[in-house]
Amino acid sequence: MKKNNYNVFNAPLIMWGEKNGVVDVKKTVGLIPSLGKKIFEHYKLECKRIKNLNPDVILSDSRYTPILASSKYKIPTIYVANQIKFVFPEIFFKEKIENIASKANYRFLKNVDEIIAPDLPLPYTVAKENLDTPIDIHFSGFIIRIRPESLPSQKELKEKLGINNLLIYASISGPGKSKEKLINALIKVASDLEATVVIVKGTPGSANVKKEGNVMTMDWVEKREEMLKASDIVISRCGHNITSENITYGKSGIYIPQPNQTEQYVNARGIQSLNIGKIMWEKKMNKKNIETTILNIIDDKEMQKNLGKIQEVSKKYVGEEYVAERVIKIGEQNLTY
Repeated sequence: MKKNNYNVFNAPLIMWGEKNGVVDVKKTVGLIPSLGKKIFEHYKLECKRIKNLNPDVILSDSRYTPILASSKYKIPTIYVANQIKFVFPEIFFKEKIENIASKANYRFLKNVDEIIAPDLPLPYTVAKENLDTPIDIHFSGFIIRIRPESLPSQKELKEKLGINNLLIYASISGPGKSKEKLINALIKVASDLEATVVIVKGTPGSANVKKEGNVMTMDWVEKREEMLKASDIVISRCGHNITSENITYGKSGIYIPQPNQTEQYVNARGIQSLNIGKIMWEKKMNKKNIETTILNIIDDKEMQKNLGKIQEVSKKYVGEEYVAERVIKIGEQNLTY
């Protein structure tokens, strides 16, 4: 963000608890006192910055503290998120807790001027379990940094990379040990695959490229979208951003949700119901399963058809343009009052 000359403010990190790379519910609950303190620090920082900047409109990407601060200063707010209805991991009284938490969230979000889901409308919604709500939600379509049609063809990009066989792009994001664990497991199985495998670790900075046989590992890829368009199959987590990109670029994927990460579980179920990718649970990830899944993806004509259809739908809903238009319109309305 700073490299692209945006004015960036830092805030204390807020993260769920993990144990050996797995989201840990008990550990997360134990963090609540410290998380509460950090959230209050966020709120104070938001108030300070809003007071100094005096904005005409606030755009919150799934953060709650800007909504609280905007209410104090009577500034219009747009809330963008793919989790409006809460879905929790398997716990005691799961449905009852989900219902209470979701209703509280709906009541809280009444304070915002508009709620936007960066997803496709039904029946093509990926995070449909999180977006099946009684409150008004605007579906913008996927928010993508670079659209595939603005890039050279897949063939040209493969030639640029010097690749003339099946290209598997493993784009691994996420926090801490969960990412390291998955990357290490992929490196172990990748060398036996009959394909070029590019594993990007998602560590900002220099590329730090290492190549051994058919496997290329990189800390960072600057032109990530070019790598995505050049690829034939993507291996990734099941976060909303990478899922949105895969669909927009028409890429079949092997999705490996982070254990106990409910947002990714919801996305995984959406991908399965739409039949546009294969889900693999981390504990079942091995050479044989990955090879079999790749062959299944290549042979699955129905999946390719579904993916092509939803890719065409995604072209009609350009999320980044929709959100920008709504921000401008609501900001201009505020200027007239």
